[in-house]
Amino acid sequence: SPDPLGELAALHFRHDHSLLGALAEVGKASAESAWRERMYVSLAGPAPAPRGGADSATAIAWADGRFEAAGRGGRVVIDTAGDGTSSLRTDRAAFAVLAAAAMDAQALPQSRKVLFALCGRCENTGMEFSADRRTVSDRWGTAPVRIERVSAEFDWPAAPGRTLHPLGPDGAIGPPLPIPTVSGPTIRLTLPGTSGTLWYLLKSGGD
Repeated sequence: SPDPLGELAALHFRHDHSLLGALAEVGKASAESAWRERMYVSLAGPAPAPRGGADSATAIAWADGRFEAAGRGGRVVIDTAGDGTSSLRTDRAAFAVLAAAAMDAQALPQSRKVLFALCGRCENTGMEFSADRRTVSDRWGTAPVRIERVSAEFDWPAAPGRTLHPLGPDGAIGPPLPIPTVSGPTIRLTLPGTSGTLWYLLKSGGD
């Protein structure tokens, strides 16, 4: 192509900034296949066909109100229907994000130290979005960051001596939060959303 950059820009705007729409046109791939398969798009010559990863251990599933992806590195669940295994609640909006990361290079179920981040809306003081909520342009606002308090309840693998703590802005560990005593393979964790923090740390005994 004599002008690959111009064609890329035109493709970008033609699909109203939707990269999945652009991929569907150039690579003849669906949004679902973009999640399931390894892909690339070439600007030089014909676009290659999507290439699947036969050795991938990733499993992806869609259902009404629910998206789930699981693999060797972790698990992602987007649930707007609610299936009884977890719940996220906010005072004003039905949106929240709960992220978990192992701090000891172990898989999450076996990790002895897990960092949780829990948040609803989060933005700088005075941040201003456009009318369609798609951009802030140069109106980023100032400190401090303002967060919407969110509470969460979810099941987690049980392990001896588990303790759950809120973390301060400087990473200081706060006093332990209650964890119900159970005899089964899981415990029910509650992140109360009243500690003024996004961050929580789950530790096992001795760590």
